[in-house]
Amino acid sequence: MSEDLKETLFMIKRLGMLNSIKAEFSLNRPDFKFDYIKINGPKEGEILDIGLWLAPVLAERGLIKVGLEDFEAEVFNAINKEKILGQHQIGPLPQDFYQKFNLYIKLKKDDNRIKMHVYDLIKIRMNKIIQMAFQDVELDKLASLLTPEETILFERLKNDLKEWYSNVFSDG
Repeated sequence: MSEDLKETLFMIKRLGMLNSIKAEFSLNRPDFKFDYIKINGPKEGEILDIGLWLAPVLAERGLIKVGLEDFEAEVFNAINKEKILGQHQIGPLPQDFYQKFNLYIKLKKDDNRIKMHVYDLIKIRMNKIIQMAFQDVELDKLASLLTPEETILFERLKNDLKEWYSNVFSDG
């Protein structure tokens, strides 16, 4: 993998971590003051949006419970939608899907069932993306359906296929 690609995927991952997820606080946290700013501490049972970057740290310390049930439903709905659409169409995925999957893996290390379903979903989507790149589908038609990571894959595949064709069928 090229350094440019690694750096781009790294940036997408980091930017995606700025998204949030619902979390339920397990303990009462005291209010605190920082200079002139007073921050009210969350109460036990209170549900707040927490940054994806912060959620694993707080969850591992037992301070929050992350609402990953929504992610599980999202996975099953996406698989069903991909199967219904057939092999020539692709359904939308949330832009932060892969960040949520990474969070899921961190917090539910022993749940191989969902991991396998996500890998099945990825395999279905990758086959569709490869086929669309091969058919030279315009990115504009797919932009709202693909995650940033999938968009990069699609563009690279499309460019690599064009280059391959031009090299194979050139006179030189």
